Amino acid sequence: MENETNCKACYGLVNTKAKYCPHCRTPQNRLSAFKQYLPLIIILLIIFFSVTFVKSTNNNEYQPPVSFVDHKDEIIVKSSELSFSDCGDCKKKIYTVTIGMIENSSQYGWENFQIEVRFFNTEGKLIDSVSDSIYGLAVQPNSEVSFRVFERAAKPQEEYSSHKVYINDASNISDYY
Repeated sequence: MENETNCKACYGLVNTKAKYCPHCRTPQNRLSAFKQYLPLIIILLIIFFSVTFVKSTNNNEYQPPVSFVDHKDEIIVKSSELSFSDCGDCKKKIYTVTIGMIENSSQYGWENFQIEVRFFNTEGKLIDSVSDSIYGLAVQPNSEVSFRVFERAAKPQEEYSSHKVYINDASNISDYY
């Protein structure tokens, strides 16, 4: 009887050196109880820290995409020049070449620009228009980048007097990442 004690759970007789009760399998000392529940404790800790990490990186709030229209005034054509190029092997065909700088004063980066160039004669009348999607052209926040629009001319070179460049659309860089 000296080597026996009562189980903490079922009050059955248990040897004092036993780690578990032979009747109900309850651990008889704290270290045994800790060892029995250690895998469960580890799994719960992993779940807790995983949920905490996910909540800290993704606040699950819907954030609407950044619209180019809302920031159109912050993305401007800083400068542009018009020149002409011969076709090379083609006879009597010329190309308009418009180069310039786009300045982005917004806090967002923009890419894949839709650029339109309008050409006018000496009277200010619209005589030609070219639209180009420039994929891969990207301008970071508060910076500038050069662009080029190269397209076949619809009129003889002498009729082109001036031009105006418009940025019609662009994609927010973070929309894809």
